[in-house]
Amino acid sequence: MKGLLKKGIVSMTSVIICLLLSVPVFAESAISASGEKVYFIDNENLCTADERLKVNEALKRVSEKYGMDVTVYDTRYYNGSDIRVYAADKYEELGYQSAPAGGVMLFLATEDRDWVIVETGEAMTAFNSDARDYISEIVVDNYLNNDNFYEAYIRFAELSDEMIGMEQAGTPYKKPFGGLLATAIALFVGVVAGAVYSQSLKSRNKTVRFKAGATDYVRQNSMHVNTSRDFFLYSNVTRTERANSSDSNSGDFSSSSGSSFSGSSGKY
Repeated sequence: MKGLLKKGIVSMTSVIICLLLSVPVFAESAISASGEKVYFIDNENLCTADERLKVNEALKRVSEKYGMDVTVYDTRYYNGSDIRVYAADKYEELGYQSAPAGGVMLFLATEDRDWVIVETGEAMTAFNSDARDYISEIVVDNYLNNDNFYEAYIRFAELSDEMIGMEQAGTPYKKPFGGLLATAIALFVGVVAGAVYSQSLKSRNKTVRFKAGATDYVRQNSMHVNTSRDFFLYSNVTRTERANSSDSNSGDFSSSSGSSFSGSSGKY
């Protein structure tokens, strides 16, 4: 009887161990249970269920239109010293497209209010530094800074459509210089015109000749100095600019796997 009981316990233990070993460990994936690719992963529930569906649909529409993965991912915090590398690793871990087509990800870590835009493949041209600056000025400044996450994500999808469309048309986004050039020309013309007018007024004036001393302006024996003092007149102050919390880190880098990425990061 004892032998049978002992064999039963051993058999049951073996079965339990086999069951435990057979349970798969699921890594985070962008593929849903139904086999559909998910373009929006809202770990922090920053959007309502209805908003999540709308954001995912907007990202999916742009992704399928251009053959690039346009994605959004949020989480509480990240591990590592460079959040751009962490976001790039997350993009690859989720199984999104690599080169040549590649894609882009807007990544948020809410604990310290970090934002990142990273891209790989052809998306590196579409989302160049000028494009990322343009997107962050709109998405971060107008929406994320106000914790309006749904509108930020929808706007990111719209701007991604615009940036990829320009790249595929052969004209990647570049900062406009027309306004700055016009302003510079106007300032130059104004300075020149002012200088000419001032010189014309100056030429009409009768000026005295330069003299090193003031003897001619003082009556003889009329000034007596009884007390002399030293006065502090000037100071030299050196100022060093303190970095703003929204200053971003931007440029090319590699993910942990060695894949080429580019991206920008900052605070919101």
